Parts: sequence; structure tokens; C-alpha cells
Amino acid sequence: MNCRVMFSLERRDMLKALRQAALYDSLTELFNRRAFYEQCAERLQQARRNSQPISVAMIDLDFFKRINDDYGHASGDTALVMFAKVFRHSFPDAVLGRLGGEEFALLSDADGATVQATLDQLRRNCARLRYANEAPPLSFSAGVYRRRTGGA
Repeated sequence: MNCRVMFSLERRDMLKALRQAALYDSLTELFNRRAFYEQCAERLQQARRNSQPISVAMIDLDFFKRINDDYGHASGDTALVMFAKVFRHSFPDAVLGRLGGEEFALLSDADGATVQATLDQLRRNCARLRYANEAPPLSFSAGVYRRRTGGA
């Protein structure tokens, strides 16, 4: 293969890896805090311009420090990865992010009731996750904000 072609392919792959690292949380592969907030700003502005409703939810995994302390950081990481997978599956069309530690967020154009119902189902699904032997069920607390059509 020609050196220029190889250099071009390596450069493309390197730029792709840099973009991935700049936008996504390496553990959960969800948007990182900065990328999530950037996506939110764009989507909120668009919703405001088009008078569309939008919902935001903040999620905090319950007793996460205890998971790390009692079962080890590897189990904590496993819990985060498992949660992110179920979270992504539950909200395939939403903007999802890991804000840090055990804090997550979502932005959806679904109405608040639909987001709340999906969070309730997510809560039931999380209770079945097993991130460590004999560990308690994974649970979370969440708050949902709904911006109504034409609202501030």
C-alpha cells in the first residue's frame, strides 16, 4: 500500500478515536458531561424555536459508594456498564449522558408521563441486574422536568 494512503487511513482512525474520547464516557460509552450539555443546548433551542415539548431527567444510582466499598471498584464499574446498557435500550431515541460518578441524565422529546413510565420500567429492569455475587439490587433516584409546548 502506498505510504500516503496508509498515513491517510491512520490519520482518519486517530481522529475518530480522538472524537470518541472527547465526546463519550470511556466506561459507559454514553455522552460525557460536556457533550451531553452541548447536545441539550442544541435540542432545547430547537424545541423552543419549534414550540415542541421536551423532557429532561436526572438519575442518581442509589448507594453507589457502598457498592464500591463493599464489592470493589470492579463491581462498581460493572454496575455502571450494566446500567448504561439497560438505560440505552430503554431510551433509544433520547440523548443520554453520564454526568460523572453515578449520575446520569437524559433529554427526550417524549412527554413527561412517557419518560416517567419508561423510568419506572428501567427501575424494575435494574432491580434484576447482578453486578456482583449476593449484591443488593441496583436502584436509582430520578427527577423529571417537562418543558411544555411554548414554555420557558
